[in-house]
Amino acid sequence: MARAAVIAWALLLVLPAHPQESKAAPTPPPGGGICDPDPGVRLKALESVSDLELLRTTARTDTDPAVRSAAVRRIKADGLLAQLATDDSPSDVQNQAVGQLEDPSLLLQVARTAPREQVRVAAVLKLKEPAVREFLTSESWVLRKAAVDRLEDQAMLESIALGDSDPFIREEAASRLANEDLLVRIATN
Repeated sequence: MARAAVIAWALLLVLPAHPQESKAAPTPPPGGGICDPDPGVRLKALESVSDLELLRTTARTDTDPAVRSAAVRRIKADGLLAQLATDDSPSDVQNQAVGQLEDPSLLLQVARTAPREQVRVAAVLKLKEPAVREFLTSESWVLRKAAVDRLEDQAMLESIALGDSDPFIREEAASRLANEDLLVRIATN
């Protein structure tokens, strides 16, 4: 449909209704340049696009990363951002969608369900307690580390520093402890 609008607009430029009429360029339809082969034209066209479906499609399928990024930036609907973060969109789109996502419940959903671990980690790093606690028992050490990075509960950090099976996670938890006496005790064990 967008391609037909672009063709109709181009014909208006070439074939005026009356030969006496001026050849002033008509205003292109919204999103009219979105199908242009030139990424610069597509970027400019995105400035006037407000149709969420067109923005979603562009974010998922455009061949140019800058155009995909511009499309995601124009999306303000958290539900659509969460969908982009968890579907088969390119990884740059998924990561940017998580970066823009603000709703804690949707961030939690993304952290639980995104197919790419890096997207799940990005979502966990935006969560706060107590939501991050469920990722402390993840089989993925990367998700556990992200959860430890967001954890503020000193007693829980102490428990992880003393008992996590992964030395890297124990070290990360210990580095977040505020109690120096406890740090010395952990270091001597």
